[in-house]
Amino acid sequence: MAKPLRINPALRNGFKLDDVLVLPNAGTVIHAGKSEHLAPKAMEVLLVMCSNQGELIATEDLLLFGWGSSTANRANLTHVISDIRHALDDHKECPEFIQTITRKGYRVIAHLGKIDEDVKKAELESLPASTADTPWRFSIALLKNSNLLQVAAAFVIATWLIIQVISIVFPIFNVPEWGSQLVMLLLIVGFPLILLIVWLKEIGRKRQLLKKNHKSYRKAFVIKQLSFEITLIGLLSVIGGFLSFHLVDDINLDEVEPIAEMEVRQEVKMNDRLIMVSPFTFSNDESLPSYFQTTLYDELLHIMSRQQAYDFVSKHAVEQKSDDTTLLAYAKKLGARYLFDAKFNVKEEQFTALLSMTDVLTAKQVWTHKFDTQGESLLSNQNALFETIGHGLSYLSNSSIGGSKLALSTRSFIAYEAYMRGQTALAQPRSDNVLNTAKEQFLEALTNDANFSEARAGLCKTYLNLYSLTKQVEYFDTSRAICSGISNEKVIAVEGDIALGNLYNISGDYDKAKNQFLKALKVNDHNVEALRGISVAYQESGEFVEAERYINLAISVEPGDWKNYSSLGKLYMDNNAVDKAIRTFEIATMLKPDYEEAYNELGYAYYYKEDITSAVYNWKKAFDMKPSSSLASNLGSALFLEGDFAGAESYYLQATNIRPADPVLWANLGDSQKYMKNIEQAHSSFNKSLELIEQQLQVNDKDLSLKSLKSRVLSEVQECKQATGLSAELNALNSIDPVLYYDLTIVALNCNNTESAKNMMTRAIELGYPKDSLENDIQFEALFTK
Repeated sequence: MAKPLRINPALRNGFKLDDVLVLPNAGTVIHAGKSEHLAPKAMEVLLVMCSNQGELIATEDLLLFGWGSSTANRANLTHVISDIRHALDDHKECPEFIQTITRKGYRVIAHLGKIDEDVKKAELESLPASTADTPWRFSIALLKNSNLLQVAAAFVIATWLIIQVISIVFPIFNVPEWGSQLVMLLLIVGFPLILLIVWLKEIGRKRQLLKKNHKSYRKAFVIKQLSFEITLIGLLSVIGGFLSFHLVDDINLDEVEPIAEMEVRQEVKMNDRLIMVSPFTFSNDESLPSYFQTTLYDELLHIMSRQQAYDFVSKHAVEQKSDDTTLLAYAKKLGARYLFDAKFNVKEEQFTALLSMTDVLTAKQVWTHKFDTQGESLLSNQNALFETIGHGLSYLSNSSIGGSKLALSTRSFIAYEAYMRGQTALAQPRSDNVLNTAKEQFLEALTNDANFSEARAGLCKTYLNLYSLTKQVEYFDTSRAICSGISNEKVIAVEGDIALGNLYNISGDYDKAKNQFLKALKVNDHNVEALRGISVAYQESGEFVEAERYINLAISVEPGDWKNYSSLGKLYMDNNAVDKAIRTFEIATMLKPDYEEAYNELGYAYYYKEDITSAVYNWKKAFDMKPSSSLASNLGSALFLEGDFAGAESYYLQATNIRPADPVLWANLGDSQKYMKNIEQAHSSFNKSLELIEQQLQVNDKDLSLKSLKSRVLSEVQECKQATGLSAELNALNSIDPVLYYDLTIVALNCNNTESAKNMMTRAIELGYPKDSLENDIQFEALFTK
């Protein structure tokens, strides 16, 4: 066990490091006639390092000394060392005072000398007044050393996060406006109270400090700091009182005049083409299959979108209606001109539906119909029902919508049942089991009716999802074969356009993808799947403004759909807006707290913010929910950075077992085996990765990330001529992807081109790759070791 670090008491009276004067009791460093203030924590760390001048001090020992634990966050120490270097005018790249030994620790390399009181007095007197005696600069420096500032900053950040959360969550749960105002009131009142409590604790700490040190300048130092802090607390209290007074007035107004508030909220522009479909009610529903009750509403909305006379309020928006709001009032609030309602009664072989369309403005029914059949199958009943509704819409619009357009393209009840089960599975979060279930059901539907267009579209989407999940090229080939015949079927135009758009996105034909999604949006500009798809097409084309516009449109249509926020978060990540991505992914986790991929994406964003602790926390949380290849790979990468290559290999092996067709996972596995000195196994993994890369490039030969991975893996198997040639081609494209330059840095290092490696690494950091991760990555040790 290492001996605990101790400070040489003699150094506290002052000492010299080369030509720099250090005065610990005054918290001052004097260099070239200029004074720099050094925080107490930083000064203590400098003292202990100088007490062991010339010796390598392990990072863990410094963490134990300064923060009480050798496993404390290393970022704390990195920040303190940076402050010390700034005060000493030292540079990490060419150090004169403090040398960094990568992944080991730090060493003071400057000469340590003594000073007498006359020298110290002369140095202090020679300082310019603007440097040594500026009141504001001194006061701010004092404040920075106080716990008060840290607590205030933490409270402000927490308040901002709470405001973001309530702005999203409260509307979803229909919390009244005064609810958010009440939360704000509590936060505003609590802010100065918390600061006051912290300040009182500071007084106690400072009193103990003065007992140990009776020097007059220390007493003045403390008194000035406390005076500044109480002035700040008083100012914040006045501001908080002013804001609280107005918030209380607003809350009282909300309570006194709820009717006026409702009237204001209802003043939404009425859309004569908008219909809200109320939730269906079933009596004697035990005689109906569960899939029929759960999917009939979705199928009706989906199939009604084929006509162009009317738009429909989304299902999610309808589900947000509170129990104390009538359907008519809610429809008016949403701007819907008509309310469609259906009540079903099933008794033995009798199928009855009472259909009605109500004008929201007049509250009068403008169309009613009693649908009544006996002895027919559910499929026949559903198709006849949809045709009847189509005729009702035609009557309402005085145009020929045609009921046949609103019927499914099959007359086989067995095919219909399988199709409905497939749609139910496809609506769930993606997994191997869910998608295989959907595939089996759609195949069963097509086996019973080969001309069932909706089932073919569902099968096309299923195979595309399977490819995205597993990276198995045969899934993509199958989806391409199925999707290719869909666009010629007029009855399935929208579904076919979306399926083909997704296909083109995956294959890199982004212009074709945009065209397909635009066709779908021309029929229904509120189709969320088409809005998400076209956003991805613009994103992959580098047109971030258009991509953001379309995904925000999707959010406006479905504000409670976590997939929309997931897509927006990925867009922010591609645009290097990491903080925005984190906030957006956090919304996704709130909306879908049981889906591991949402936490995986959040962890990845924290990783790029260089907050490895938060990244690993979210990855482990997701992994506990459901192990996946991407989660196993991310956790393996975290262990790899810590130098635990065996642990990294274990996670990478899990990842390749879950998703054996992903070349990235095999390349990562090869990296861990390489640094475990298992060279033969590493080459086997790298060669497997190369084989899979070639297969994936057949799907999308424009994928730059695949090409950069190929260049990197080629360099790992000593094919430097091919690797450097491909690297030069990719570098010439001026990509904005930091991971691409991460790969090219490794290529340059493996092929002994240090200068090129430095340039590639600089580019990766400029584009947002975490510098700390690179410094801690053994693959780049040669670039950081001096």
